[in-house]
Amino acid sequence: MPEKEIQMPCSEICLIAPSDVLGRKAREIICEMGEEIEVYVSMLDDAEAMAASLIDRGAKVFISRKGTKILIEEKLNAAVVGIPSMLSDYMDAMKKARQIPGLIAFFSYDDLSEDVKTMCGMLDITFRCYRFTGSQSAHESVKQAIKDGAVLGIGGVVTEIPAGKLGLPYISMESSRESIISAVETAKQIRSIQRQDEVKREHLKIRLERHQAVINFSRDGILAVDGEGCVNVANPAARKLLGLNASQIIGRHIAEIVPDSHLFSAL
Repeated sequence: MPEKEIQMPCSEICLIAPSDVLGRKAREIICEMGEEIEVYVSMLDDAEAMAASLIDRGAKVFISRKGTKILIEEKLNAAVVGIPSMLSDYMDAMKKARQIPGLIAFFSYDDLSEDVKTMCGMLDITFRCYRFTGSQSAHESVKQAIKDGAVLGIGGVVTEIPAGKLGLPYISMESSRESIISAVETAKQIRSIQRQDEVKREHLKIRLERHQAVINFSRDGILAVDGEGCVNVANPAARKLLGLNASQIIGRHIAEIVPDSHLFSAL
């Protein structure tokens, strides 16, 4: 039989970029910051499988663009920091767009921010936002934009591919340096909080194990009940004294197990 492949551990914080351009840019910035964050490139539809594999290898927090962020959160219930879309991300594209008369199509996973809309108004750009949730809907949104008479598309790499196939002139928008740095700092804060919670849980686990050991090895019979009087702990000594096994005790009311104890009345 072939040997099972051994997966090498990855960094606790991982960035999943939708394009090679963003991947290279993120690696350079992360290197300058001196952070131990690995960068991977994966399109929207493949990001879930990649994130699941990285979780198996030790990833705790992800950084990604908005569409990938929502996908990973919904499918894997993982901590994900979205790279924010800032006005500065759109400025170069809008400067070019204002030179082209006609409808400008903005493609996005969610609605455009108010500052981008305001800037379009100030630059006299006729625009419309087309939203998508995956590769198929991205293709449909580009088709709709062309049908509406769009002369230029602005968005990320997911809609850049169908725009090229359908002949829509396109400006690919990449995240700014400020956006990436902001996401990295937020991810670091989240991981720091996670570590604190992990330490607290480990300390609680140790205390519970010690208490359980004391109960289990005590020569005295010990029963514990919840607020309703139902037994939730019965150590070996108690089970022996009562002549009952755990399944016959746990979950039953104390009055059924020890009728004359008056324990619940005392509580």
